[in-house]
Amino acid sequence: MTRPELIAALSGRFRANFADALGRIAETAGAWAVDPASKVAVRIGAVEVLRGCCEQVPWVIETWDDLMAMLARDATPGIACRLRRSWGAAVRK
Repeated sequence: MTRPELIAALSGRFRANFADALGRIAETAGAWAVDPASKVAVRIGAVEVLRGCCEQVPWVIETWDDLMAMLARDATPGIACRLRRSWGAAVRK
């Protein structure tokens, strides 16, 4: 294997591992965002993580509207403010 082939192979593996790790991070953040036992600050942080992952993790965009609807039910003042100001149209294209 030549050096360019080796670099290409290693970078491909790194990207695959990065995508897998980002998917696991998004899954954990999604679980925290919908867990009623999570504190408000944790839920807000988890949604911010999901918003940052929306370009690389396809299911985040697919489930965004459902997540926003779930958060809007019985929203605390902090979550309601985020829904109005930044989360409402955050990932819509």
